[in-house]
Amino acid sequence: TTSMAGGMPQIRRVAKRIRGGRTVRPSPASDSTDVSVLLFGRAMLILHDPRCADYGRPGHPERPARVVDTAQHLRRTFPDWTWQVPVPADDDALRRAHPDDLLRRLTVEADFDGDTAWFPGIADHARRAAGGDMAAADAPLSGQAAFSLMRPPGHHATDRQAM
Repeated sequence: TTSMAGGMPQIRRVAKRIRGGRTVRPSPASDSTDVSVLLFGRAMLILHDPRCADYGRPGHPERPARVVDTAQHLRRTFPDWTWQVPVPADDDALRRAHPDDLLRRLTVEADFDGDTAWFPGIADHARRAAGGDMAAADAPLSGQAAFSLMRPPGHHATDRQAM
């Protein structure tokens, strides 16, 4: 399940080093060859909504195929991982990071800049992506390893500018 040189013994050594020398015992029901089980003692939670691939611009590097291909690969490679559709972030949650004028801007039918296109429904996509990100950030607080596989990614955005 990995391309690391040295295979599972190497992964086990790296996992133990990441955990600060602590040994995490996988549950009897889990597959001990699952890297997330070795690292965290439990399978990974993936927050993903297939609708995040419903828009895109041909030739742009941030495109639906990246998420679709990744989701297919992860489902095939790690069949025991848990998949969950994230709850969209509400405006109150978004206002913790962004002003109202940016939230309103999501509904204006014009590109955000030369590299960030506007698409119908982008406000809903952004709310689902933000909800997935927040859930992935909260998951470790309850001991769950998680990853948000959503778009738009939003990692270039500032508090006042969509990018």
